[in-house]
Amino acid sequence: MKNDRNERTNKRYNTTSDYNKLFIRRAMLLSSANKEGITAEEIVNRLASRKLPKRLTVRTVHRLLNQLFAEDRVFKLNKKYFLKDLFIDDGWSVFAEFLNEFQIQNRLNKIALLKMYSDGQTLEDMILNFGNVIGAFVTYVLIESLKPNERLISISERTQISKDFLQDAVNMQLILPSLLRILPGSPDRMIMGKDQESLEKIASAYNTVYPGFSELLDDSFRKYISFDRDKSCEHEWHRINIHKIGERFECRKCLGLVEEKDLEPIT
Repeated sequence: MKNDRNERTNKRYNTTSDYNKLFIRRAMLLSSANKEGITAEEIVNRLASRKLPKRLTVRTVHRLLNQLFAEDRVFKLNKKYFLKDLFIDDGWSVFAEFLNEFQIQNRLNKIALLKMYSDGQTLEDMILNFGNVIGAFVTYVLIESLKPNERLISISERTQISKDFLQDAVNMQLILPSLLRILPGSPDRMIMGKDQESLEKIASAYNTVYPGFSELLDDSFRKYISFDRDKSCEHEWHRINIHKIGERFECRKCLGLVEEKDLEPIT
């Protein structure tokens, strides 16, 4: 049992280390390309805003850099580190950061808003234009993710690079503000359930532009939620509320779901 636990711990440790080393190499890309090099402290600062499992310390970065050095991926010169193989991800990290910056600087929003705020536009027209612009951007990123790398690298590393590229290039939290600009009502009031009228107006406009799509997703979600229960279980039911489904009862033991009318009679 102890050996199994140690094996799981080592596997998780190695996975996290590999993940962090990938980000370290990406943080080194620009400085290596400019032949400036980078220190461990500068790497820590550059990674401070990245979505890492845990914020890296200078000591940890030094340890991972030593591993990269042993793997013949980096070299050290005048107390600064350089990528030995400069284009470890064919520059995908730089391109992803550009696409993210493209959204941050609201260029994408401005392109969409130029079409949205012309006179006489209905809410349906604005939602259609917004969907077209965002859809075109996301589709572009997806197509770019299919392009092959120039280097021959392992499938697992290539897969990780592709996932990182998609995650870094399309930031839904940055796209959301541009949608809120065209919607009627107050987003805060809608979230708090105090502006049902605006929500219904938005949903109606969306369904007019994309007929049947929301119904397809909603129906699929209802089918996805399983109402199976273990017949041999001595159920302990508790009341829950499932988004788009409503109030149901879930068994704390077998996680079965039922409606109130299907609860076993109390004996």
